[in-house]
Amino acid sequence: MDTLGAALWAEDSGGRELEDPDSLAKVRGALQDAGALEGELFYRRENEHYGQAAERAAADIIIEDDCESICGPARMTYPKLGPDSKARTKSVVIPEWGGIDHLPTDPEKLRTY
Repeated sequence: MDTLGAALWAEDSGGRELEDPDSLAKVRGALQDAGALEGELFYRRENEHYGQAAERAAADIIIEDDCESICGPARMTYPKLGPDSKARTKSVVIPEWGGIDHLPTDPEKLRTY
C-alpha cells in the first residue's frame, strides 16, 4: 500500500481537541496500544469537511459506516471527495454499528472488497 492515512475528527469541535498536545499524545498512545504503525495523524480541521481531511491524508481506502442515523451519505466522507480523489480511493461502506471484523485485513484484498 502506497499511502496509509488515519483520519480522525470530532463532529462538534472540528478536531480542535486534537490540536492540544496532550490529546494528540493520548490518541497516539491508543493507536500504538492497538498495534497501529506510527505515522502522521490526519483530522478534520476547523472549517474543513470530512472529504478535505481525507484528501490531505491521500487515503487509498476509506472505510466508513453508512451514517444512517444522521442523514446518510450527506454525512459521509467519500461523497465529499473531489473527482480525482474519488478515482484513486476505494470506498468501503459498512452498515452503521456493523463493525469491521468481517473485512479483510490484507489491504490488497480490501481494495477489491
